[in-house]
Amino acid sequence: MKTPQYALVVLSVIYRSGNVLCQETSVANQFLPENGRLNFIQLAAKYGYPAEEYNITTEDGYILPIFRIPGKREGRPLLFMHGIFDSSDAWIERGNSSSAVTFAALGYDLWFPNVRGNRYSRQHVRLNPDLDPEFWNYSIHEHGYYDLAAAVDLVLNKTGTGNLSAVAYSQGTTIFYILLSTRPEYNSKIQLMIALAPVCFLQNTRPPLSTLITLSPFIYRTSVALGINEIFGDKSTAITISKLFCPLPIIGYFVCVQGLLFPLTGSDMEELEASFIRTAIGHFPTGTSAKNLYHYGQIGMRKKFAQFDYGLRKNLLLYKSAARAALRSEECEYQSGLVRCEKRCGLNDPRRRHFEGPTTERCAILHQ
Repeated sequence: MKTPQYALVVLSVIYRSGNVLCQETSVANQFLPENGRLNFIQLAAKYGYPAEEYNITTEDGYILPIFRIPGKREGRPLLFMHGIFDSSDAWIERGNSSSAVTFAALGYDLWFPNVRGNRYSRQHVRLNPDLDPEFWNYSIHEHGYYDLAAAVDLVLNKTGTGNLSAVAYSQGTTIFYILLSTRPEYNSKIQLMIALAPVCFLQNTRPPLSTLITLSPFIYRTSVALGINEIFGDKSTAITISKLFCPLPIIGYFVCVQGLLFPLTGSDMEELEASFIRTAIGHFPTGTSAKNLYHYGQIGMRKKFAQFDYGLRKNLLLYKSAARAALRSEECEYQSGLVRCEKRCGLNDPRRRHFEGPTTERCAILHQ
C-alpha cells in the first residue's frame, strides 16, 4: 500500500471513538510484516525450532505461560527473562539473528517465561483482567517473588537439574534481585545470571525520565481515580495507534523511536534500526500495571531499592514498620555478569558512577 493511502487509513481509524478503536487491533496487525504478527510458538516453528508451552500457576493464582525450545545439551537449562512492557517474544522476534535461534543452534535447553500482565499472561484462577481491578494489583515485587520463583521451579522440576543459568534484560534483572534478596534459598538455584541493562537504582536518570519519576505520584493517583489499571494493553487505543503510525516510513521512526523511545531508554540507531520497527511494534510494548510503573517511580524518588510504599498505616501492617522494607541486595550470592553499553545509554549509563553509584555493586556482583 502506498504511503498516502496508508496515512489515510491511519487517520480514519484515529478519528473513530475509543471503543471502536480498540476493536481495530486486528486491522492494524494486517499492516505488520509476518514476524510482527506471529507469536512465540509460530516464530520458533518458522525458524526450525519447534517450541513447547507450559502453564505455571503462581502461589497467588496467576497463570503464566513459559515456552521451551528443547536442546541437545541435557542438564544445562538456560532461562531468558524479558524486560518491562515486553514478553518472551523479545528473544525471538529477530529470527535467525535472535538470541533464541542463536542459542538453540548451539544446542542449549532454552526457557522463556512471561510475567503477569503481558499479552500471554492475562489469566488468573479467579480474577478477570478486564473486569477485576485486583488483577492489576501487582508490581515488580510480585514479578520477582511469585512469577520468577514459579518459573525457576518449573524449569528445575522438568529438567531434573539442581540449578540453571539465566540471561535477564532490564526489568528482568530487577526481578532477579528481588527474588534472590527476598527468597535467599533461590541463590543456590542460579548458577549464573547475565544482566543486560540492569536496573536497581534510578536516582541518576535525566529528563524526560527523571521528570516522569517526579510526577509519578500524581500520575498514579490520576490513573487510579480514572480506573486505569492496565498500561499498554494489546487492545488499548495507544497500541492500536502505534501499530498503524510507527511503521510509517521516516516519520514513524522519527516520532516513535527517536522522539519517544530513545529519550527514555538511550539511543542506538544501529541496534534499533528503522527497518526493524515494523516487526518490533507487533510485539512491543505490551501490558503491565500502573502500580508497577509507580513502584519504579518510588525507587527513583526515595533513592532506595525497596518494596512498594503503601503509606504509614499499611506499611505497618505489611512490613511491621512505618518505612517500606528495604531489599537486602547483599543476600544475592549468585554469580552475575554485568553487561555495560559503550554508547549513549539511558537508565544505566556506565559513565555515571559505574551504574548509578557504588551501592549498586551489591545489587549485581560482577565476576570477571
